[in-house]
Amino acid sequence: MRRQILKLTFGLAITAFVLLAVEIASYGFGTAPGPCDPLISQSARGWSESRAYDPLLFWRLKPRITTSRMTTNNLGLRGPDVPDAKKGEFRVLSLGESTTFGANVAYTDCYSYLIERDIGRISDTNVRIINCGVPGYSIVQGYAFLKHLGLSMNPDAILLYFGFNDFLPTGHRARRDAADTATNESRPDLEILTSREHPFERMRSWLREHSNAYRHLSSLSSTKELNETTTELESDRRASQRVPEAHRIEILKRILGICRDNSIHLTIAIPWYKSFRDHAPVLRDFAREHRVPVIDLPNLLEHIPTSMIDDCFLDEVHPSALGHSLIASTALPRLRTEWSTQH
Repeated sequence: MRRQILKLTFGLAITAFVLLAVEIASYGFGTAPGPCDPLISQSARGWSESRAYDPLLFWRLKPRITTSRMTTNNLGLRGPDVPDAKKGEFRVLSLGESTTFGANVAYTDCYSYLIERDIGRISDTNVRIINCGVPGYSIVQGYAFLKHLGLSMNPDAILLYFGFNDFLPTGHRARRDAADTATNESRPDLEILTSREHPFERMRSWLREHSNAYRHLSSLSSTKELNETTTELESDRRASQRVPEAHRIEILKRILGICRDNSIHLTIAIPWYKSFRDHAPVLRDFAREHRVPVIDLPNLLEHIPTSMIDDCFLDEVHPSALGHSLIASTALPRLRTEWSTQH
């Protein structure tokens, strides 16, 4: 038995030595480009300087960066550093996309910040809202964030705000990155996430991030495949949505399951856009069927005069500071009631 253990140990040591030698030798051919995601533009500086590849989240914002467009905290989120949970604190993860993040408005104008500030004035509940919005995120990425990172923040509640990005074509990703890999271009977000969560793919992702030799070998084997498949995928990727309706329903069920398994209160905010409402029916139907509290912003804010709408938005999608203020003031009384019953 001892002899067998020694032989095994020796064999492992030789294997480790050979792999180390190959890894060192690979740098003689240069440093292979690190892994990137189709949704991170390598040509648009505003994306590449602020985002890092993440195999499960597709990408994440880098921690502690300051650019012309954003500043991030210790977790790569918008807002002050996220402290450990305190006794008596009611913690809310505000999950969403660029509206939640507060694209092109000050952090203190974001609806998450305004709700936290104002709920403290009208309630005895000590609420901390953590802004987990990331520009460009789909609901699939929001689910992945909650599953793989969000739960570690010990949330008591989730405020969900996803819509527009789900409907973008998968080809939108390719237009952001000319160096995209064709194998990811045509697939919806959920299919990509499912494949990346597989243990074998997790191992490959680790090697892509940490092994220069593996990246060199991968680039050699993938070049031919990329050239053969690009033309074939050109038409498919324009037609496919990032998150088709069936996938949206599936992800909503998964998020609700996580919340119920961990005694987390879920509220769905139906996003408010200037001229887009395709996202609303599925969210309304899901909330009704599963008895999930919903803040139907398009309906609640339909009284806004047409003459005022332009002042509420920076473009067709993103709210201005005034728009964020209306979202917060509309959501506040409903959230106060829901969260006070949970605390």
